[in-house]
Amino acid sequence: MSSSQASSDDFPRLIGADNFDVWKARVCADLDGKHLLGFMTKPNYDGVSEDDSEDSGSDMSNADDPPKTTLAKTAEIDSDAVDYDESDDDDKPQSGSDEDSSGTKTKAFLMKTMDNTHVRLVKNLVTSYDIFTFICEKYEGAAFHGDPYFIQHYLMEIKYDEGSDLTEFFLKLENAMKAASEATESVMTEGQKSIYLFHSMPKSWKDDLRVWKGQRKYIPYEDLKQSIDGKVRDLQAQERYTLAKGTPETTATKSERALVAAGPTIPPPTHGNSYNNTCSYCDRQRHAIRHCRSL
Repeated sequence: MSSSQASSDDFPRLIGADNFDVWKARVCADLDGKHLLGFMTKPNYDGVSEDDSEDSGSDMSNADDPPKTTLAKTAEIDSDAVDYDESDDDDKPQSGSDEDSSGTKTKAFLMKTMDNTHVRLVKNLVTSYDIFTFICEKYEGAAFHGDPYFIQHYLMEIKYDEGSDLTEFFLKLENAMKAASEATESVMTEGQKSIYLFHSMPKSWKDDLRVWKGQRKYIPYEDLKQSIDGKVRDLQAQERYTLAKGTPETTATKSERALVAAGPTIPPPTHGNSYNNTCSYCDRQRHAIRHCRSL
């Protein structure tokens, strides 16, 4: 990579639908100039440019036709020599180490051109092709085509699935709300945002959300986001505890076990000689209640 070429530090970071088109155009142009575009746009790319292969083929076809004498001499060459020459002329792909290095550079470049939110979304993806495809699918969908009827319906259909990535959900919802605002040419209020967020939550959570609301008309959007984030963290902590320690006991179960442990020990009934009997009235041994002198 030459110092004269633009680096990832020269790019405005990808922040969402606002600048996705500009980000995509600049990233593609820069990687194309570095001959790394294939690693981002083609799955299982081996580092061999198809354009280079086509160019070399066209150059050969445009060359002057060799004289007939040359063709005749060429025909007399033995087959072993022909096989050797053809193998030398074939384009050789990059070695495994070179290919891995170029693929790693492309992935690192992409990660540097994104803001922190997008980096968190793609950090577990393996290749630059996976990352680029994921981002394109997120922002090139029909949801951002500007149809006010479609976008309102799409916005109401967004739901958070318990256990899924909360950061990705917030990004998806906020991009849809922004698209809806632009499509309807109106500014979305905090109350409207809060209602959409409330509507997207799992049904089992909505009682908690009503408790957070209290007497207020609505929960401010940022406050509601923080409350949801806290709930997700609590659920994740409980899940980690369960995996490590097993399912925690309920209060009722603990009480039942305590009663069983503290209950009196009832000796088995004995028959015959009263020497081993214990009086149930005075708790003294060697006699039964019917022989108790305390009565």
